[in-house]
Amino acid sequence: MEARKIIITGGATRIGAAIAKKLSSPNVEIVIHFNKSKSKAESLKKELEKNGSKALSHSNVIVKF
Repeated sequence: MEARKIIITGGATRIGAAIAKKLSSPNVEIVIHFNKSKSKAESLKKELEKNGSKALSHSNVIVKF
């Protein structure tokens, strides 16, 4: 089964981070877009990976897994 792919703009903090946590599960790939919150995005990435998601934090939304 192909993984679900999700891009969350502004995903490193507040409501974006809450959405990422809610959607995180195995077989889900999440891109966390951030502008200035690089350290928060990296922390969230690690948390999502513990839940089994494949996660990527990036300041540019044009990315490939």
